[in-house]
Amino acid sequence: MDGQVLVPAICYESMQQTHVEKAAELGATVYLASVAKSQRGVHAAYDHYPAIAKHHAITVLMANGVGPADNFLAAGQSAVWNSDGKLVGCADAFQEALLVFDTGTGETSVLALA
Repeated sequence: MDGQVLVPAICYESMQQTHVEKAAELGATVYLASVAKSQRGVHAAYDHYPAIAKHHAITVLMANGVGPADNFLAAGQSAVWNSDGKLVGCADAFQEALLVFDTGTGETSVLALA
């Protein structure tokens, strides 16, 4: 898409080194992780995703739910890390939001949803 190679990942596989390595082999420029994480899982993700972003020089987007999910509380905090591993935008843990990342400018916007 517009010179970007987007590679999707689901919760478990996005935390596996072999999955992101395969994404990098495919030329990924953006790694899209759709997750369902509790606060504990978000802490792990906030360690893992910037490290893989920097190591593989790819942008990583994590989309997480907010509120009750199965038998736990989804902790939100969806985020974007640029290819240097720097956090460039994030939502909070309580409100539904749309996180928008411009691959051209590197700018991120957080739009709160009513």
